[in-house]
Amino acid sequence: MDVQDIKLAEIDLFLAILKVKSIREVARQKNLQAGQVSKWIAGLERKVGAPLLNRAASGVTPTARALELLPVFERMSVLTETIAGEASEDESQVISVASSSFLSTHLVPMVLGALPAYRFRVIDLPPTSLVNAGLRGAFSYCFHSQILEWPQTWTTKAAVPLRWNLYARKGHPILSNPTLKSIVKYPFILPIYWTNEGTQFGNDQCPVPLSKRIRGHETATAQSAAQIAKVTDQVTFLPEVVGESAGLARVAAPWKQVETMLFLTVKNSTVKQNDFKRLLEACSGVFQGSSTKPASRSKS
Repeated sequence: MDVQDIKLAEIDLFLAILKVKSIREVARQKNLQAGQVSKWIAGLERKVGAPLLNRAASGVTPTARALELLPVFERMSVLTETIAGEASEDESQVISVASSSFLSTHLVPMVLGALPAYRFRVIDLPPTSLVNAGLRGAFSYCFHSQILEWPQTWTTKAAVPLRWNLYARKGHPILSNPTLKSIVKYPFILPIYWTNEGTQFGNDQCPVPLSKRIRGHETATAQSAAQIAKVTDQVTFLPEVVGESAGLARVAAPWKQVETMLFLTVKNSTVKQNDFKRLLEACSGVFQGSSTKPASRSKS
């Protein structure tokens, strides 16, 4: 048996199963699928080289090999809790925050000042990876502008409305005649992410379908998109707070104001409610400074 290959999460699940004698009950308590728990236990059994559970209609019981390893697993679990307790004073000052890259470069740093006593670990992830990464323990806080399906062990609250506008460099020809026909003549800078399945386009919230736009440069961050727009004739659809602070010109596009919601999701077991409240208040403070008046449109 190679102890280095054994994951503590596998041991915790195994000990929990022995306590309640049910894989389904442990899955319910941990907010997991029973199949997921079974796979973790199967992985632990492969690592120790022997079956650990006898499965029957009446429940599960430990095998002889499991009883032999039980004292070892219990000591490992206790030792881990002891180490975690000794390190809690330092680790409690570290907050892991995730967001999709197109937003986090600009938005997340602007709210970190709400909790000056903490150190922040900011993680950039594609929108499609946020939930899975959170469930695997990558972070405790997540900012996102999409509606995501989180388990009951996480709490989501609407932080603040997020306004989106079309932006171009100052002096851009489109500013004098921002009709839909003239807008689509220029390439759009697009959000893109890398995942295990390859490159994926993000949703920049633009009312004009991607199929009707000319594809311009592609980037994962709002800051990069803004800088590209400042030195080219390409246009970009950005959150208002990003475009305005970058010094770009807002295009008075011929469509209704686009507004989504910025959400903050937290892991219930690791986040203090006061900290949650402070970050929500910080979001409101950040966006109160952005312009909320619609841009006047030049006559075409």
